[in-house]
Parts: sequence; structure tokens; C-alpha cells
Amino acid sequence: MINNLNWLITSLFHYKNSRYLEVFYKENIMFIDYEDFKNDVSVVVDKAYLFLGVNNDFQPNLKKKHNTYTMPKNSIIRFIYSFASFRKFLTNIVPKSIVKRIRNLLFKSDKKPALSNDTRKFLASYFKDDVDYLSVLLNKNYSKWIK
Repeated sequence: MINNLNWLITSLFHYKNSRYLEVFYKENIMFIDYEDFKNDVSVVVDKAYLFLGVNNDFQPNLKKKHNTYTMPKNSIIRFIYSFASFRKFLTNIVPKSIVKRIRNLLFKSDKKPALSNDTRKFLASYFKDDVDYLSVLLNKNYSKWIK
């Protein structure tokens, strides 16, 4: 079901965010909800500019997609790509333009695979308390994350 428990542990947002709030004043931290960002990028960017004191005359290209989902074209590529240290090594020695071409050859844009019902139930159960605590901590309802 879940191949790497590290991903689960490092995904506990309440714990991470409460640690930030212990060290920094809340007014010095801006939490951005991905759903808000996805629904209205320009509004969230404007709020971030205001928060950071950046001149909002600058208008970035908000149409460009970043970190889009791609999938290895076969299981051998998936296996090789699973070694993060190898990927990091290659990206440090191979020019960016060539890395981009290699990725385009070895990966395909595809729809994200759907979670199985068992995995969805497991994750909802695992994250329920953390999401409840996070909702209280940030004074925002995040229960949609576990439905």
C-alpha cells in the first residue's frame, strides 16, 4: 500500500508548522494553501508580494506550468530514476538543456494514477488527527484533505 513510511512521517504538517510558530512570530510567516493558490494564482501572488513588501508592479508569467506530472516510459527508467543521489549527480554535471531533453525522451506527460480506495482510507485515517490539529493551529478548516 505505502512503500515508504518516510513520506508519511515527513508529511505531518501540524508538527512542522507548529515548530515554525515556536521559533518565529506568526506575523512573520505566510501559510499558502495550495488549493487557494491553484484556484486563483494571481490573488495569492499579490498577497505574497504584500506580505513580503515586494513591489507588486512586477507581473510574473503565471501561465507557465511548473512541476507538472510526468511518468517514466518504462519500469527500467522508473528504477534508475528512483535513486535520488544519481539524479542529483547527473543534474550537477550535465547542462540543464540536455537534462531537459533527456527527461522529454524518457518521460511522458500523463494523468496521475488514481489512489485505490484502500490507500485513500489508510491515508485519511493516518492524517486525520494531524489535519484536525493543523486546522486549529492555522484557524482554517482543512478537513477536505481527508475526505
